[in-house]
Amino acid sequence: MNDFSDLLTFNFANLIGGTAHGRDAIVGLIAIVAMTLIAILGLKSMRVSNRPRGR
Repeated sequence: MNDFSDLLTFNFANLIGGTAHGRDAIVGLIAIVAMTLIAILGLKSMRVSNRPRGR
């Protein structure tokens, strides 16, 4: 997971412009937060659709 997020933030920072160091850190944080939110929402929706509502 850590390797994946590091790679993702690295690509994100390079896409936006790897010249500004401060911006790199901010973009990296935003990317990590966004990916975590997407993963959490995806897991929740998958659990709801897969498991019966009785539980």
